[in-house]
Formats: sequence, C-alpha cells, structure tokens
Amino acid sequence: MTLSEYHILEHSGAGPLRFGMVRAEIENILGPPSRSSTRGGGLRLSWDGSVSTKLERSHAGSKLTLCEIGFSRHGPRVFWRGYDVFGNFPDFVRKACAQDAGPLSGFGILLLRDLGLSITGFDGPEEDRAITVFPKGRWDNALDGMEPFAGFEL
Repeated sequence: MTLSEYHILEHSGAGPLRFGMVRAEIENILGPPSRSSTRGGGLRLSWDGSVSTKLERSHAGSKLTLCEIGFSRHGPRVFWRGYDVFGNFPDFVRKACAQDAGPLSGFGILLLRDLGLSITGFDGPEEDRAITVFPKGRWDNALDGMEPFAGFEL
C-alpha cells in the first residue's frame, strides 16, 4: 500500500518516512514489502518496484534504521521543493544541480550531497530514471571515484 505522492524533505526523508525509522514503523505506513534482500549489506525493502528503502546499523549492536529512500519513474509522484521530479526529469536535474554547491558524478550516479539526493538514469533511457533521498553525511566516506559534475546535454 504505497502512497501516491511523496514530498522530499532534504536530509530528513520523504512523505511520512523519516530517516532513523525501524522496519516496523515503515511497514506501518507502507504495509508489508513485496521484496526484501540483505544483499550488499543492511536490509533492502521494496514495494512493487516503485518505492524502495535501505536500512543499516549506525554502529555495532544498534537496530537497523532507515538510511535511504528510493523512487523509480514508475512509482508515485515525487516532489522536490514543489517541483514534480519525474514530470520533467531533465528540468528537475538542471534545477537540482543549480541548487547544490558541488554536484559530483561517478559510477552512473549524480550525487547532490547538499540536497541529500542521488540521481540515476540522468544521462540514459527514461526507463532508468530514479532518485534516492539520503540523510546528511551518508556519502561522506564513499566519494572515491566521484568527480565534479561538469554538466551534460539533456
């Protein structure tokens, strides 16, 4: 039972989902996931491929808590600062890049740390377009191989 619309709250969450929630809280909002996986560390949950979450431990012995919320273009409507993300994806990417002090790219990801957003499919087919929301500091230790984003033609 995913929601039909989510508003991104930079570094905090999206819609009613907030970083730091445990699985039971997320499922109370979205219902049981259609898929779950522990591949790649942590726990990934997905609702019909339209909304996904990642839960990880912040330190040894702690509970798994929400640290990423992902949306595909086939899912609900997603808004960032009132702008329909997938309604005009190229325009959204341009606006978001202009608002981030240092966009980075690498490994097929456009990383906007100031905004708490990562974008995939920004330079490929529409089918690959997706956005992930993350809390402040999430990418700070994983920047090797990322380079300043120079822009592109959308």
